[in-house]
Amino acid sequence: MKGNRTRQRTGRKTGKNTTLYWILGLIVLIIIVVIGVVQYNKTHIRATFNCSGNKSMKVVFNTGKNGWVDVKLSDGRTLKLDVTASAGGARYANSDESVVFWNTGNTATLDEKGKTTFENCVTK
Repeated sequence: MKGNRTRQRTGRKTGKNTTLYWILGLIVLIIIVVIGVVQYNKTHIRATFNCSGNKSMKVVFNTGKNGWVDVKLSDGRTLKLDVTASAGGARYANSDESVVFWNTGNTATLDEKGKTTFENCVTK
């Protein structure tokens, strides 16, 4: 019969409507992903700091409710530090405060066990 559409075992019609639903579903999925990326970028700031002694730190700042930083050091280590109280600038530390990352404007330092190990760091 002309104009009849074939039916699959499920009894659903195939053809233009099915294709339209797939396209609409794909558009909705893309919108959800884009919104997620935009929200991530609003709360995450990336910076690279060049330091004395040919050292560097690549840092991701999470500026959300419970702030933290991910710090990737040029020696290969990666640290996740939580925001802590600071009188000036931003201060992040691990739970026993043996590692402290300080950031003020475009400068940063990293102290480990009371000794500054990454100093005179400036963003590119």
